[in-house]
Amino acid sequence: SQTPQAKNTWVELMVSGAFSRVMGQLCLHPADTVKTRLQFQGTRTDVRAYTSAIHACRTMVQEEGALSLYRGLSSRLLYVVPAAAMNFFFYERLKTNIQAPVQSGTSPLVRWMDLAGSGFGLFASRVLGSVVRTPFDVVKQRQQVHGALRLGNLTGRNSILHILQDFRLSLFSMTHASLLRDLPFMFLSFSSYEASIEAQRRILARDGGVAEIWTPHHLIAGAFSGFFACVLTNPLDVVKTRMQVQQTLPVEKRPYQSIRHCFSRVMQEEGLAGFAQGLRPRLAYCMSLSTIIWVSY
Repeated sequence: SQTPQAKNTWVELMVSGAFSRVMGQLCLHPADTVKTRLQFQGTRTDVRAYTSAIHACRTMVQEEGALSLYRGLSSRLLYVVPAAAMNFFFYERLKTNIQAPVQSGTSPLVRWMDLAGSGFGLFASRVLGSVVRTPFDVVKQRQQVHGALRLGNLTGRNSILHILQDFRLSLFSMTHASLLRDLPFMFLSFSSYEASIEAQRRILARDGGVAEIWTPHHLIAGAFSGFFACVLTNPLDVVKTRMQVQQTLPVEKRPYQSIRHCFSRVMQEEGLAGFAQGLRPRLAYCMSLSTIIWVSY
């Protein structure tokens, strides 16, 4: 009989990956908006101060309307669809090559090249995705913090025009900030998901039972992988957000000169608590998004 991997064509894998990510974004974008505002405000006086995620959400709805929670969604969907499709395609290729039994007569070099090719494809797709998405991500974040700023009138149209006028800076200067978070997050997310699935499979088979994985097991693994990757990368996400969104401020009011300077200044002025800014809404976002993605996928 055909294995599940054999039934899935590359088109089906890419469509499944893209669909699962879109579903997650549609459901959880408000949590990402709240997270972005909490991370950006820091100790700055020209940014509206929110005391908690609930306070930020309530204030936004009361003062800017419920749709303010979905600002930047269109910008995110533009890059999420192709990026998720490529990531999941290479992820499945890599997992299939790892799990495939070694056939007699197969050269170790050939098998190693298959594994290396799939792994490099996953890595390269993530790097390329981060590079291409950076301008869209900056637009999304600028739209999300609109309303929290007390300076100027920031609109989505103005954000896009600013990106187009300074395209090279937006694309390349901020890519390293995206990669700093994206690559560790991808590795931690995929590896912790597989580790959780394998642990559950062993528990099920411990007493001679059938080690069959169902939807509840994917829910548990998805939530765990989202939690694990989110907690460990939140300091990187805080730095990434502040580096990218500070471009909305006048040059003389931009507090950070580089990633290293941002790390140093956050630690000096806010302590470790500064790196935990937005952790609660980001946890809700990452855990729920990871669960929706893996169950939908």
